[in-house]
Amino acid sequence: MKEKYEDLKNELIQTLSHFYSHSPIGQLDSILEGEGSVLLYLYNRKEEVNPSEISEALGITKARVTAISNALYEKEFILFHKNEKDKRKINLMLSPLGEAMITHKLEMLDKRIISILEDLGIEKTEMLIDILNEIQKIITRE
Repeated sequence: MKEKYEDLKNELIQTLSHFYSHSPIGQLDSILEGEGSVLLYLYNRKEEVNPSEISEALGITKARVTAISNALYEKEFILFHKNEKDKRKINLMLSPLGEAMITHKLEMLDKRIISILEDLGIEKTEMLIDILNEIQKIITRE
């Protein structure tokens, strides 16, 4: 029995690796980590945000937010604005270019995922979601 679980583990790892590198889930990484996570946070907020708030919301250090913000500013994806209450501080907001870029990425990802779900069908999609939720419960229980 232990040998069967070993075989299944190896097959699962191989399948997940292939799935991750050839699917929208792999593309999702670019939105959920690093620069993408800050852009997505600003996109969802639709207003100026101070870096400390981003740090707290995303669970990353203020230094990391600063580094990401500077990189995004260099790419012209965000704008810096002086904080109205404290002129020594700055707030961040998406630039029109940043908003267009993140909107395009989200639209493309959305279309691809919908296409996959339509091919999979409602019943199998619901089963997949149930299994993923069960796995999540097991992971958080450990």
